[in-house]
Amino acid sequence: MKQQDLSGIWAPICTPFTEGEVDIGRLEKNIEIYSETPLRGYSALGGNGETCMLDEKEKIKVLRTVLKGKEKDKLVMTNCSHGSARGTIALTRQAAEEGA
Repeated sequence: MKQQDLSGIWAPICTPFTEGEVDIGRLEKNIEIYSETPLRGYSALGGNGETCMLDEKEKIKVLRTVLKGKEKDKLVMTNCSHGSARGTIALTRQAAEEGA
């Protein structure tokens, strides 16, 4: 795995909701707006990302949306915490496979 330069400004990405559901369209628009800035990368699914409100499928959907919408020069960090060690390892592996 290639070592990445993590210096620079990172934006914590909020997960938008409409009527209790993740609003992917709004998330895509937010990433589009953030991509026009000199950010180094995004922090997805952290405390600002409402991660405690999401199940594993929703977390991966949000992560895929952020990865798909980001500019090539931007990086993505993501929270992979889970209630169990096995769950954390599984989420971490899946996030890495997705490109985070």
